[in-house]
Amino acid sequence: MNRNPSMQAAKDDDPYTCPDGSTTTLIKKHKNRLTAVNSIHATTDGHKTRFVLSKGADTRMGGASKWGTAWTFSGGVSRSLRTATRWGMRKKAGHRMLQTRYTIGHYKNTLSERGSCVVWYRKSAISHEGGAESNRAYAMKVTKKYCRKYEKGGGLTLSKEKSTNWTNGLSMASIIGFDLESSSGYSSGEQIDVDITKPKRMICGANKPPGENPARVVVARR
Repeated sequence: MNRNPSMQAAKDDDPYTCPDGSTTTLIKKHKNRLTAVNSIHATTDGHKTRFVLSKGADTRMGGASKWGTAWTFSGGVSRSLRTATRWGMRKKAGHRMLQTRYTIGHYKNTLSERGSCVVWYRKSAISHEGGAESNRAYAMKVTKKYCRKYEKGGGLTLSKEKSTNWTNGLSMASIIGFDLESSSGYSSGEQIDVDITKPKRMICGANKPPGENPARVVVARR
């Protein structure tokens, strides 16, 4: 059988083989991989903010494929959360990326057709492991036309019914050498609560006013 060297992968987790037809084989599982699901932004204190993902919320995350020696972004898979995941309330100024953990699968794919053999590799999410962690996030710019005044004792609850994408979702830096800058998003079961605890505060949306279900919100001082 002739093999196309341009499609043959470099040395990987298993020997190069190409059986007849098409095959997909799970080579290895990478556990405890952090995935960003949302971010909390505040330029002031005087608030309590909580983000919740309910059990069964659907997530769609991108994957990475390798043809030859180079990894590229590609496609996506849908996976459900096994457990409810909650991130604690934040009372001060700051910007935090909210993360949970997934098991990532490393797959080998082959296709034998008309005397040629094509081999490529793919990494994508298998299942949700759980956990609620956070890390520093880039500050979100406040656009005043998307801000609304809120008094002490007021607040806002946003629930997502449509998929919302979060960039820099799936971190694969230790697996393929770079972070996968595709997206993860939740189609249901996503909620963020903001309670205002001091006067002269406002809540701003990233791309529209807070009452119109923006992609992200930030708490700021008036």
